[in-house]
Amino acid sequence: MAFLVSVGMFGFFWVIGFAILGALYRRDDLIRTTLISPAVGILALIYSNYLLSRLGFPIGTIAWPLGIVLLALALGALYWQRPPLPGWRGLPYLFILALAFGASGWPLLIAGFAWLAHLNPDAANYILDTDRLVRQPYIEVADIGVWLDQSDWPSRYVAFPLRGVRTGTDLLFAWVVSVSGLDELSLYMPIIVSLHVAALGAATALVGTAHRFARLLSAALLAVTALSSVGVTLQLLGQELGLTCLGLACVLLLSPFYRLSRPSLTRFVGLAAFVVAGFILSYPEMLPFLGVGFLTYHAIGAREVSRYWRRGLIAGAVIGIAGLLLVAPDALASLYFLLRQADQTTGRMRLAELFPFFLVPSGIAALWGLRSYGPADVPLLGENLAIGLGLVLSSAAAIGAVWQTYRHEACAAMVLIMIVLATFFGATASGFGLFKLAMFAQPFLMATAVLSLCRLLQVTR
Repeated sequence: MAFLVSVGMFGFFWVIGFAILGALYRRDDLIRTTLISPAVGILALIYSNYLLSRLGFPIGTIAWPLGIVLLALALGALYWQRPPLPGWRGLPYLFILALAFGASGWPLLIAGFAWLAHLNPDAANYILDTDRLVRQPYIEVADIGVWLDQSDWPSRYVAFPLRGVRTGTDLLFAWVVSVSGLDELSLYMPIIVSLHVAALGAATALVGTAHRFARLLSAALLAVTALSSVGVTLQLLGQELGLTCLGLACVLLLSPFYRLSRPSLTRFVGLAAFVVAGFILSYPEMLPFLGVGFLTYHAIGAREVSRYWRRGLIAGAVIGIAGLLLVAPDALASLYFLLRQADQTTGRMRLAELFPFFLVPSGIAALWGLRSYGPADVPLLGENLAIGLGLVLSSAAAIGAVWQTYRHEACAAMVLIMIVLATFFGATASGFGLFKLAMFAQPFLMATAVLSLCRLLQVTR
């Protein structure tokens, strides 16, 4: 039952997202549209819940009406627009999505709702704030008596939005809890598995339609890559949503959107602004990756951009400003949270003694799944051979990232940025930063490696 709940959530997200994309996104690449639909649906739910919760409605009171309205609007839009489906070309991706669900969520089939993975203490924060949002609006005046007698611990989490702490995960989680009638502990792993598969879909969509074989191979590789699923087993709910947002935003913004006709560009700007707003609510720590990636990608194509510079500049500015305006009451607090997190990651949260995994030579093997990142693992290939292969693969990937960035591939531009950041983290012995970065990099790294290999072998279809 737990596995079906996870798959059902994913299906609901997909329907909502596919309808939105049918109205606002181009239809020249149906596979890409299909792959990013769950991510769009997730952000639509987050932002809708944010608006209503910010207006003073507990999510528990509006979850069912909101879900019914969104589903009715989506089905109506699909019936009216009749957007085409990818047909038989989409079948391999359907099997790969099933593989991704099985690879990351198989314990749901065995333990059901009792599966709790590694019991990360951070899960308590998500669960308690979710409980608050089910019963209370986004920000509610504190009842001092309740706080003093400690009779309602979740109510204390009103400090999260006041301090700018990301709440996108909690808003989505509260909606799922309210609709399903199940408790937060039971639903924690089903929702994180669903978000994980949505993140893999968005990352796969970064590979362009001209490289269909590379896209298919990237999807299959990401479905089973060990380090890409660590976020699930460590219960990193926010990180999985953040990767979903980053992948989706890169698909939209690391592209020649300035070539679109005026009506199409107008619709695109609306879609991208809403995605940026959801990104800010969900995982603002990853926004710098998007910002630097955006500048890198379009700087490489400066010659072409110069022909459309006015249109591109206006569209980019409107997307950024509109995205901030959509979350205006909380934009400054989110910026403060982003700066605070960056300061802690490069300062007191280096935590080399707790996260030494990628500060030692064996980390280069763990990056490619040749061994686990834990110290007790003994690779089947032997430690030295695993490290040697990891070095070869990493060197080849770095060369491939430069090559594919020059070829205007979005995933490669992200890998280059992460290589620079990894160098900084390594030089400053930031064990925690390297550990997180190794997980962040997986979707972009694997896609870049596959693209480079396919181009080298001249496999274009």
